[in-house]
Amino acid sequence: MKKIIILLTILFSVTALTYAQDNGTSSLIEEGIKLHDNGDYNGAIEKYKEALKIAPNSSRVNYEISFSYLVSKDYKKAVKFSKKVIALQSGNELAAYIVYGSALDMQGKTKKSIKLYETAMKDYDHYLVAP
Repeated sequence: MKKIIILLTILFSVTALTYAQDNGTSSLIEEGIKLHDNGDYNGAIEKYKEALKIAPNSSRVNYEISFSYLVSKDYKKAVKFSKKVIALQSGNELAAYIVYGSALDMQGKTKKSIKLYETAMKDYDHYLVAP
């Protein structure tokens, strides 16, 4: 019985610490996603910028802002934030490669886009970057 209580206490503490480290970024991200899904890309970007002030090295926030920039046709900023996601190497890299490659292609840099996808194919066995 003591072991169960100790285990539950440890589990509760770890869970509480995990949620405490969020610092509110999850709610900002969720608000941004809702705005994005409703077509308000600028509103979404503003929410993501708020989240970046709290967690500038969040892979998720950097990915979400890169995607909203892509859809709003600000390809240079989409590239900038995608590169950051890839450099962080803490999740969302495949999605960032796709945004990055799409942004390059939309800027008329198709050869660079293809080279980027070839790089991604070496690291990811996924149909979105398959030949």
